[in-house]
Amino acid sequence: MTDRPGASARSESDRSVPAPDGDQSLPAPEGERPRACPDGDRLFARLPRPCTEDPHRIAVLSDVHFSMTEARTSKQLHRTPTHLRAAVRDINRRDIDAVVCLGDLVHRGRSAEYDRVAVRLDDLDPPLYAVPGNHDLSSYEGADGLELASFAERFGGASYPLAAAVGELTVRGVPATAGSLDPAMLATLRDRVSADEPTLLCLHYPTQPVVARLRRLVADPSVVQAKRIVRDFASVFEQGVVPLVLTGHLHVPLLARRHGRAYVGAPPLCTYPQGYLLVRTDPSGCRLRFVPVADATTMARTKAARARHSTTDRTLTDAAADVMGSLPLV
Repeated sequence: MTDRPGASARSESDRSVPAPDGDQSLPAPEGERPRACPDGDRLFARLPRPCTEDPHRIAVLSDVHFSMTEARTSKQLHRTPTHLRAAVRDINRRDIDAVVCLGDLVHRGRSAEYDRVAVRLDDLDPPLYAVPGNHDLSSYEGADGLELASFAERFGGASYPLAAAVGELTVRGVPATAGSLDPAMLATLRDRVSADEPTLLCLHYPTQPVVARLRRLVADPSVVQAKRIVRDFASVFEQGVVPLVLTGHLHVPLLARRHGRAYVGAPPLCTYPQGYLLVRTDPSGCRLRFVPVADATTMARTKAARARHSTTDRTLTDAAADVMGSLPLV
């Protein structure tokens, strides 16, 4: 993909470069080869807004957690290169206008991970716009990865707050720290958002309506108490000015409605229920579809591994399974 800031064209031989010293790329698990996504994408939700005169389609990736060294983890992170490759191939076969990533693009914030994931993402035909997650920046557990400005230049569309015109839509995004958004970026966002502008707002950390929805789904709400929450978002906008807010982090697909807007928790690419969202807008409104990036066997294996790991993982996995069994949500 050459239209993303920092991206460069690569030959086929360049795409097969070995992992940098100290990081050995794990092979795809036996029986898993580069392929388009399995058939069976499903309607996730119907929303009245945003709507556009012409049809527009945006692919939404979240929580990729691209890893080259995490073998046999509870979230099956050794499969992330295969899942991302499948997502890229599937996106390229569809008529998609742009791709957004809601953060946690890599797992440990290492330079080597970024170098390898960039090779995968350079294969995307549509432009990519990403906001960082808590795993992405050099502040994560002493990682040697990217500072915010470098992440923005390489993956985010040059700078934050992100503002990208995708036909009639505007994709906006801001990086979030634990529990808050940068006041200056919020002020800029508030000044630039218009009620006449069909807007998708992209964050990594979930908003309060999404977390509240998750707590209603689980038997023990305390398992999500420690999750980081964006608390100060709604107060800076008038009701309904931003019709759709997309968030990640929780690894559970969710939908909440409040004050005239929809809050969507995107499914993770890395673990159950491995997939991405396809957002389509037209004069009738907005439809979101869930697109799987793993076959049923791999998905079941990952679901079981995640559920065995801890009480929290089992609770969140059960919640994700309940949501997937209830589609479409609206």
